[in-house]
Amino acid sequence: MMSVRFSPASARALACMTLSALAASASGAVFTYNPSLGSLPQAQGWDFAGSFNAPMSVSGGTLTYGATTVNGTTFWRAIQPDPIDFATETSVIEIELKLTGSDFGNFSGFRRAGFAMLLQDDAGRWIIAEIGDNRVGLGNDDNRTSDPSALFNFADGFHTVRLEAGPTGGRLYVDGTLMLSLALGGGRTGGAQSFWGDGTILANANLTEIRSVIYTPTPGATALLAAAGLVGLRRRR
Repeated sequence: MMSVRFSPASARALACMTLSALAASASGAVFTYNPSLGSLPQAQGWDFAGSFNAPMSVSGGTLTYGATTVNGTTFWRAIQPDPIDFATETSVIEIELKLTGSDFGNFSGFRRAGFAMLLQDDAGRWIIAEIGDNRVGLGNDDNRTSDPSALFNFADGFHTVRLEAGPTGGRLYVDGTLMLSLALGGGRTGGAQSFWGDGTILANANLTEIRSVIYTPTPGATALLAAAGLVGLRRRR
């Protein structure tokens, strides 16, 4: 069989073209919030879905809002046009945040916190991360009092929280370390494919600071293959 061999420069160019095309096709599927632009999330494509517009400002690359209230909600959501299926795809939301005076506990028989991150697909599968000053939890039902949680100090500085939902269930990472895992919940209808903020009327946070939000509904496996091709090229030099 006749094989075609590319020069290293041609192969690298082809791989870069492939990655560029993939990035262009996937760019519309990624929702980001960058406070360094000096605007609120709703000015960057996020829908403010709360019932209480807590005092908020953007300065020095940080969104600062609060205090929120137990009588209302302060959160943002994103919905992309393409369907999502956690049976075959993995969605990710990653947020760099700091919390001051954020609740976490059992309120009226329900576990709730002053900050939450949710992922949901079109079949009603979902997972939620709830975060307080000193504890983080992962939940897959409305009550959540029996769902797992772990101690972590979110008041001592900014930390990166990553929530994943996919074929292997839900996973929660803090600063790159896996903290919790849980099977996905089911039967959730309506709402958003992703939201973040104070989404409950049972808990609140005195001060929430956000440096970045990245929501990737369907990370492309083909992009990873293309990236692997680039790595291979570097190794063959």
